[in-house]
Amino acid sequence: MNISDWFTVVSILIAVFAFYPSDERNIIKLKLYEREPLLIGAILLFILYLLKFDVISLRFSFMRIFTVPFGLSPNNWALLLFLLLIFYAIVRIKTISNKIAQNKLIEYYDGLMIRDFESFYKLFTRYEKSAFAPENYDDYKSILFAPVFLEKMAKTNNNRHNEIIAKMDEKEFRSYFTFLLN
Repeated sequence: MNISDWFTVVSILIAVFAFYPSDERNIIKLKLYEREPLLIGAILLFILYLLKFDVISLRFSFMRIFTVPFGLSPNNWALLLFLLLIFYAIVRIKTISNKIAQNKLIEYYDGLMIRDFESFYKLFTRYEKSAFAPENYDDYKSILFAPVFLEKMAKTNNNRHNEIIAKMDEKEFRSYFTFLLN
């Protein structure tokens, strides 16, 4: 692996991420841990460092203490780290829907719901699979009982709408029923 391979792989990763619609990219960014993009960037820079380690160790002789006579070459370590990083990214994107929404993400969903409900509903059901689980009910309550959400859900014959109604207490049901009457 050399630097041109590094630029190629990084460019492909950026291009794949760019193919996601902007709302979906924003949701993925909000669901990542706060320092995760910094860690990924640091690993990419470290891989670049490993690719140039032979040149750097010739210039700075004290860097040779980091080499092992019968170990992997720095280029092989760089390739191994790249593969681990790509595997981590795939697993992370596949499991990102299991993370509970945070306040910023719920605010983003609120805005998206008002702006474009169809897009909101598609993304919400894709990335918030745990929203309808009883243990996460309080976390998503502000979205599930928003007037726009209830209105659109009432117009469709959706089983999830019935699940939401079943979870309502008397006060919530009264406000929902009043909303439907108006």
